[in-house]
Amino acid sequence: MAQTLPSPIAPAVPRERVVLLVAAGATFLALLDTTVANLALADVRTDFAGTTVAAATWLITIYAITFAAFLAPAGRVADVVGRRRCSSPASAGLR
Repeated sequence: MAQTLPSPIAPAVPRERVVLLVAAGATFLALLDTTVANLALADVRTDFAGTTVAAATWLITIYAITFAAFLAPAGRVADVVGRRRCSSPASAGLR
């Protein structure tokens, strides 16, 4: 009797879901990080007496611009070096 071997081609649906979950998780972490920075504005104004609301909001603006400026180069590095070699140290840095 001839045995049938399992197909080496895995279904694409689970991989697509994993990619979606990873992208959604990264977006959530970026949103959470910005939210924490916004919540820290009150403490920043308290610690630095004389700081206006406008000056404190510039802090968030500078943070967002810096984050956006490093996002594309970080993606390029992940493409060149490998996503696993980049994501592991980045995740460890958040802890």
